[in-house]
Amino acid sequence: MLESLYEERTLMPYPVCHECAEEIHLDVFTYWDYSGSITCAKCKSRMNVVFSGGALLKSEPVIKREFVDGLHKDIPEQPLGDYLEALTCLVYRAFKASAVMARRSIQGALLIKSVPEDSPSKMIEWATNHGTLSQKEKNLAATVTFFGNKSAHPQDVEINQVGELEASQGLIVTKALLLKLYPPVVIKPASSI
Repeated sequence: MLESLYEERTLMPYPVCHECAEEIHLDVFTYWDYSGSITCAKCKSRMNVVFSGGALLKSEPVIKREFVDGLHKDIPEQPLGDYLEALTCLVYRAFKASAVMARRSIQGALLIKSVPEDSPSKMIEWATNHGTLSQKEKNLAATVTFFGNKSAHPQDVEINQVGELEASQGLIVTKALLLKLYPPVVIKPASSI
């Protein structure tokens, strides 16, 4: 009986590591119906998988907590959505796309703060001159938008400079700027009389 069950399960596909493209060999009995994380034996990167009846239904890299901790519902939908799209691009190693979406997130956040629409650099300058951003925040936002601009324009030689480091640091800065521009709203309880 056990032998025939094993023969039925030998056709289970192996997931491929999103980092190094190595097949991750899994025990068919343990992972036939499984939802959770697995670790690549070769590069040690983690990913989430879902198997049902031996079929691989989902396989995606694990998102690092530093990119999502602190995000909240009071960040407007458009810049938050662009940030999350940038994060998805980073997870799937589309670094140039991640940089473009981080730039878009910052630009959208500034538009909602009533910064006049213009090029990202002029919008950041205006926001700094009118107290929306500090000088330090201006410098950080300018760096993110610089890489976002370079990623959006393939004729620029600097496009090759946009890699994992630039994209991941850009997301950390973008998240910090979103949290500064849109802190969580704290509702204080009404005082009793």
